[in-house]
Amino acid sequence: MEDATIDSSFLRRLEKRWPTSKLETKLGPAQPLLQRLGRFEIRRELGRGRFGVVFLAWDPQLHRHVALKIPQFDAALDPDLRERFRGEAKAAGCLDHPGIVSIHDVGQNSGIDYIAMAYIDGMTLAERLKAGPLPPLDAARLTIGLAAAVQHAHEQGVIHRDLKPSNILIDKSDQPHVMDFGLARQLSESAMRATATGQVLGTPAYMSPEQATGKSDVGPLSDVYALGVILYEVITGRPPFQAGTFAEAIEFIVNRDPLPPSKLIPKLPRELDAITFKCLEKSSSARYESAADLADDLQRFLDGRPIRARAQGYVQQSIRWCRKYPSRALLLVTVFIALGLLLTTGSIYSRWQYADKLAKEQQQNAATERYYATVTRARNLIARRTPDWTKVAEDQLRAAIANQTPVADPLELRALATEFLAGFDLNEVANINAEMLVERIAFSPDGQLLAVGELKGTATCRVVLIDTTSLTPKHTFTIVNVGSSVTRLLEGASRWQEGVREFAFSGDSRYLAVGMRFGSIYCYDLHNPQQPPKHLPIGDSRELSRIRMSADGRALYAITKKDDSLLHWPDWRNDSKARSTIPDKSLSMAVAASGEAVFVQRLSSNELRMFDSRLRPRTWYPPLCSMLKGIERDLATNDDGSLLAGASDYGLCVYETAGGVIARHIQADTVGDEPVASELFISADGQLLAGYSDRGFVRLFDISNGRQLIRLTLDKHDCQDVALDPQKRWLVVANDRQLSFRKIRESRVCRAITNAAQSVNDMNFSPDGKSLACAWYSGGIHGTYLNSLTTFDCETSQPLATFSGGFDSAGFSLDWPLVAWRPNGQELVWKSNFGTVVCGTVGLHSTERFFPLPLQGPVVPIEFEITELNGARRGATKQAPLIALEENDSHRVWTVQPNSQELRFTGALKSALRPNKQAGTLLFLMKLDAAYADEPPFTFSRIGAREPVNVYLPTRNLKGQSADYQWFSVDLQANDLPLKELNLKLTPTSNLRSFAIASIHYVALNLESHPTSGKISAEPFNQLTFNTTGDRLWGTINDEVRCWSYPECKLLTRWTNPSHFLTGAGNQRSLAAGTNGTLAGTRDGRVHWLNPQTGTSDASWPGPGRETVVVALCEPAQLALAAAENGKVRGIRVPTGAILFDLPAHQDAITAMAATPDGATLVTASADRELKIWHRGGDGFKLFTQLPDTSSPTSVLRISSDGRYLAVLGRATACVELWDLKHLQTELESMGIP
Repeated sequence: MEDATIDSSFLRRLEKRWPTSKLETKLGPAQPLLQRLGRFEIRRELGRGRFGVVFLAWDPQLHRHVALKIPQFDAALDPDLRERFRGEAKAAGCLDHPGIVSIHDVGQNSGIDYIAMAYIDGMTLAERLKAGPLPPLDAARLTIGLAAAVQHAHEQGVIHRDLKPSNILIDKSDQPHVMDFGLARQLSESAMRATATGQVLGTPAYMSPEQATGKSDVGPLSDVYALGVILYEVITGRPPFQAGTFAEAIEFIVNRDPLPPSKLIPKLPRELDAITFKCLEKSSSARYESAADLADDLQRFLDGRPIRARAQGYVQQSIRWCRKYPSRALLLVTVFIALGLLLTTGSIYSRWQYADKLAKEQQQNAATERYYATVTRARNLIARRTPDWTKVAEDQLRAAIANQTPVADPLELRALATEFLAGFDLNEVANINAEMLVERIAFSPDGQLLAVGELKGTATCRVVLIDTTSLTPKHTFTIVNVGSSVTRLLEGASRWQEGVREFAFSGDSRYLAVGMRFGSIYCYDLHNPQQPPKHLPIGDSRELSRIRMSADGRALYAITKKDDSLLHWPDWRNDSKARSTIPDKSLSMAVAASGEAVFVQRLSSNELRMFDSRLRPRTWYPPLCSMLKGIERDLATNDDGSLLAGASDYGLCVYETAGGVIARHIQADTVGDEPVASELFISADGQLLAGYSDRGFVRLFDISNGRQLIRLTLDKHDCQDVALDPQKRWLVVANDRQLSFRKIRESRVCRAITNAAQSVNDMNFSPDGKSLACAWYSGGIHGTYLNSLTTFDCETSQPLATFSGGFDSAGFSLDWPLVAWRPNGQELVWKSNFGTVVCGTVGLHSTERFFPLPLQGPVVPIEFEITELNGARRGATKQAPLIALEENDSHRVWTVQPNSQELRFTGALKSALRPNKQAGTLLFLMKLDAAYADEPPFTFSRIGAREPVNVYLPTRNLKGQSADYQWFSVDLQANDLPLKELNLKLTPTSNLRSFAIASIHYVALNLESHPTSGKISAEPFNQLTFNTTGDRLWGTINDEVRCWSYPECKLLTRWTNPSHFLTGAGNQRSLAAGTNGTLAGTRDGRVHWLNPQTGTSDASWPGPGRETVVVALCEPAQLALAAAENGKVRGIRVPTGAILFDLPAHQDAITAMAATPDGATLVTASADRELKIWHRGGDGFKLFTQLPDTSSPTSVLRISSDGRYLAVLGRATACVELWDLKHLQTELESMGIP
């Protein structure tokens, strides 16, 4: 038969109206779907199978009813199934037997194959068996007829391969007819090649063992096996094997024997047992040689003749012996009856036990399969993280947890649930009809409003402001831009549609600028929405590209297309005239929502520069052109302008603007082969980056670690836009007239508390566990660093205060910042820059209380005076400065308003500086009120010297008024030494309005010779920690452990082990201080117990590996923990040194470790980025859960004293993640995981 093309339109109509089940056919209208197929008139549906549907049809040509079979819809489309359907016709067409349904016609009409068969008025054997099994003699007669029909097919070279009751018709005279040769195979060589070896074809319950295992030797004896199964079923009413799954059925057929039919039908003749079991032999050679032999044996049974299925053996001989010796036989019978009763009782009990055990095993197997299926689905959802994944993943996790199966692993479930709770998602909440064609959307900086702009061909456009809390319109503005429309009509540009091109909000969300596509910008005061907008023309022939507004809402910036001009309105509320301040062409720009940072990408010089709100260059900052090469489209910055994102040739890059250095590079393998984003958004806190591509997708990234959080694929439309809420609540997608609001679901148990602009080196919890102090640095100018200290509230993750320490002026760039809390919780010690350690009060709310500590050299406070120098700055009007001194018992503060006049700082220094042994710096504790400008607010110089001395200022003071006191350092050069008195001149600039000085200290750093190179330098700190009573301060300087009294800061002890230096992960040395002793780990794998009085090693114990990487001390529990490079943790009893346990925590080297003081909770991290939480149990620790792998190996771990909070510092990212372990445990318990 030639393969005709299927009529696709007909199939589509057929797909829509084809009944999908018998139930639908019965309950639906009696009129069939197809009235005619070819010459056949279809009456009604007779039945359906896996591949075909059978209809009763009338053949008007031959005037008879036929059974018309056509393929199912899926089979009609599948070439293999269509070939199998045609194969049925070929197989059955060559057969002519009264026990086989004959084929009248085969053809194709409208692309649909059909087979016209003889119509048998009756029912299938499966329907007949619903009423119960057949009597044994009727069953034998029925099987004889089937065997004769099958034998005829075998003689014609056709194997059925799918004999089953549903493929056997019983007519009104109870004669069987075999049908459905859909899986039949011809024994010719070409047909045998058409069926691939290894395919499992047929119905599982009726498959022979060779057919079930997919062997290639499926032949006539497979049909003999199926006849045996049918004989078994018609006798007993059930097939030999009953399985719940396909795999289970295959296992039963291949490896198990069925129960004899006589066990189910007690009065069944044994001959039928023998005949049935011979058909069901596992080996095909042990079965009847043909279907004819089976029919012959059944006929022997009906005739009462001996059957061939059993041989005359010991049973017959035993009967003859019993007749000959009746007394002996009676005795034996009595013995056998007694034994039989005993064995029967035991067998019944054994079978009852076996059945009960089998039922329990089946239940357990089913529960196990369900458990693994749900866990696998949950793991896949968590790994892929498509939008709205959390809803389905939570259902799967809860289902796995509720599944009470012995194979359920609580550790696996905890780890999966923890990863789920820490996951990021976008949950669709609402779809709003904007009732207009949307061109542009944008969020206000506070995230309370969403501006929606219309695209329209006429001169009027609407702008709707939606309240993001209630998701309802709050304001609606109608903009009439007639001038630009008329101009474009005159120029023949009517095909260009007018519409809203850009929105720009002020930093306080009060003012909104609406940039039309052509000619105009309209500015609204949202506090007075009834007032008409301010109209700012840009030229009717100009097309707008970008607009931005300054943080204070006074200045407005715009970039136009084609000419790439940057237009600037310094004060648009009072002056509507635009200025072009920057002569170069500009491609893109970004404006910080707070502060005064303006970033502009200039085309002609290929340079990205930072400006103030008046577009004056910020000479304090270097150009960023060396890093952001290839930027073509968009820039984005966070709230304070400390981070800048751009799509460049290198992918998505995020830069720290203070130092002009790269903060995060989202690698090409993260972005993939798809194009980089055409529009970027950064959240206000600088932790979330969204990139929208006009090719129809949005990616969200975690800037702190550079990982992609989620990818959202959009329905592509011509009018499409995306907006990210700066407060990280919403992501909104506009498609034509629809606004889709997606709720941002961040981690429920952990959060990043620092951004990429803050490179954290050390952190510590306050003793009460409510605050976390982070010592961090940021890249500075000319390779120097700005060290800062920020305290965070652990409950809210919000910063309490920040204290900056000036730039590292002395060049000790390797001397990273450190921080330690005093146990009383009222003071903290911060190792800042240039080797200086300072102490301050808790919370940093009174930062004038910070003062330097003499840990590495003398610290001398200077009593100073501030007087007028009697000389005005050149070009300034003579006006006397205002100088005031406020003194009380706690502090002494000078408040100065210089009025552009030079000032003199004088003071005496009691001790002179030794140039060869010390390096000196002057520390000014100051608070500034200075304008944001392109020059420093002041300079210092020695009286009588020609050149000014170097002054290093914290970056925070360059943004206007400083709320807290900050460190300003004055670098003393070699020609300034020795220093005996202070005699400096301060020359203010015009942007310095006033300042306050709380103290001036002279800080001297002791210089020491290196033991091998002999180079004289100031050795850096590696660790700072208090003992548990707070009267001792311990620290490591290179490989030496030192102890100072506190608060006197007198050096008490020094200890070093010259042969084996101290070790540690990252910059942290292995040191843990207590009241009764201090732990120190060394490179030879030892753990030393240092005496707090003498500083010497009182004891030394072996660690778990070749090198002790990190140690922890749980003094209340008398427990010392030592971790090694082999991933093991050893527990040691202090001070006895008894080894309590060895814990194989990781496969890779441990990089960080932390434990609660009571030793109840232990946290470990390894070089392969694993992070595990352990709980104390028995003599050691038991794994509680494994946190999701970090983006880089962990360098520092800190856990609060109560065990609630865990702080994780990544080595490469230098960002801090804060985990709420108490909330994590509560969430796990609520999900049913103990």
